[in-house]
Amino acid sequence: MSTGEAFGSQSLGCNSAHQEQMSSVKKVEGNHAKSQSPDIRDKSISGRVTLRSDSNPTLSKNKLLNLILSELSNATDERVLEYQAVDIGTAHRVAEELDRLVENAPFRLSYDSLLQNLRVVIMPTELHDSHVPWFENSLAQMLVSGFLTIEEIVILERYPGTTFKSFGPPYQASRKEPDYCVKPIGSRLPTLVLESGWSESRPQLYHDRDLWLRGGQGFVQVILIVKWTKIADKRVKGDIEVFDLDVAGNVRLLQHEIIFPAPDLALALSQHITITRHQLFGLNQPAGQNRAQFTHLSLNDLRVIAARNMGSDGYTPA
Repeated sequence: MSTGEAFGSQSLGCNSAHQEQMSSVKKVEGNHAKSQSPDIRDKSISGRVTLRSDSNPTLSKNKLLNLILSELSNATDERVLEYQAVDIGTAHRVAEELDRLVENAPFRLSYDSLLQNLRVVIMPTELHDSHVPWFENSLAQMLVSGFLTIEEIVILERYPGTTFKSFGPPYQASRKEPDYCVKPIGSRLPTLVLESGWSESRPQLYHDRDLWLRGGQGFVQVILIVKWTKIADKRVKGDIEVFDLDVAGNVRLLQHEIIFPAPDLALALSQHITITRHQLFGLNQPAGQNRAQFTHLSLNDLRVIAARNMGSDGYTPA
């Protein structure tokens, strides 16, 4: 059994919705229009559809719901939908209806109440979710090295795609489903969050960063952002950034590392992400432990997993 298996590594790659669920989606759509008019669609970036607020200043719950259901039922690969200028009440009703109608469908929904943006990521790919086995394997290595004990591993519960709503001002009406997070038992919000972008843009990922850190009410200690970018000839670039808040409450970049193109072997093997005990445990730090104690996550391990996963979709590292 591999280390990842021994730790019950959870895969974020959601299964396709059951046939009866897709059938119910189609019934709900009924005879409503399944396409948007050309002036409200932005497909300038492959896999991304943005409904612009200047074309549709008011979007009803039913209109939004039908647009999203249509995309869900017709999707064949990963894509991100972003709807702008969506008021809080409408966003929450749409989320509740989607939860009810398409449970277990392969999508993640987020709502930023400050920007009033509703975003849906459909069918996350294996590459998109490469960070999950990477971080689970890293936790196992922390156990083997003695950085964490078995009891501490149990405290550090991990969740992919779980909905969180307990955000503070100015994000108190927001909803977020992280790509992966560490949430110690007893904490209302995660301490460590990992967001990944494949069809999502970097600005979208930065909006997520701000929501987690500024709306995290002191619970969220650090966020890791992995960005994968498609370039010519089906090649993929990638990098990872690590952020926290400084003492003044400003977002601060702690690290930025290139994943692809891979550097020479010696440098590749030395690349790592530094994580402290405080970033893992936050306010739930076990008594008597040094909160500044740190460990390293091998970036080359993520590189190997990502290269394998992108190969299954016909891509190669840049």
